[in-house]
Amino acid sequence: MAGGGGSWKVAYADFTTAMMALFMCLWLMATSTPDELRAISNYFKPSAAKKTLLPAHDGLLPNPSVQSSKLPQQGEQAGPKNLDVIRARNVKKELLELLEKDPTIQNNKNFFEVKLTPEGVKISIFNKPETPLFEDEKVALTKQGEWLLGNLAYTFDRLPQHKFEIQGHTHAQVDENGLKMDSWKLSADRATLTRAFFIKQNVLPDQITEVSGYGDTQPLKDQNRANRLNDRVDLLIKVGP
Repeated sequence: MAGGGGSWKVAYADFTTAMMALFMCLWLMATSTPDELRAISNYFKPSAAKKTLLPAHDGLLPNPSVQSSKLPQQGEQAGPKNLDVIRARNVKKELLELLEKDPTIQNNKNFFEVKLTPEGVKISIFNKPETPLFEDEKVALTKQGEWLLGNLAYTFDRLPQHKFEIQGHTHAQVDENGLKMDSWKLSADRATLTRAFFIKQNVLPDQITEVSGYGDTQPLKDQNRANRLNDRVDLLIKVGP
């Protein structure tokens, strides 16, 4: 046995390690919730997550503004507008990297759209009828709304150097007499509620520079004003000098 009798110990150690890993996997599968299992799966597939999170059209709706925003090519003059584009793209990259690390956001990315605008980076959170952020026609968050906004607040808490605006939007509505309803107050109140919720979640008050409501005056591109998809809260991260 001298000289070769100990090799079985290495093989046995590998076998017991593999068995322990197997039992750990079986235990996790038996005790974890579906969301936790997806989060564990995403942890071991970072490259796949980066490919699926907010792709070229950035979420729920096509986003041509992202595709048309190009960095200056070598030899081009980096003027103020190009510098703003560079800042915006860097902020967007930083933001997406943070969102990719959050399995809750990743598993619900159809609620969000991230795009570049002339003013900065805009995150839209949609008040979808089947899983609304706000109670119907009220200024109150649903459990789903608290969950999603809470995760975004955590992301902004890790971006203390960036200031942002909160903008409320609603869809056009008519009452039982066919008269157009005033949606300005509802959109403004929901934006104000979002600000209060963010601050409660430890976002610095000084980060939020403006809160506004636009009613149904700024529908999404190619969407009718009455479309409920227009119900949303926009978070605009300012990236200018």
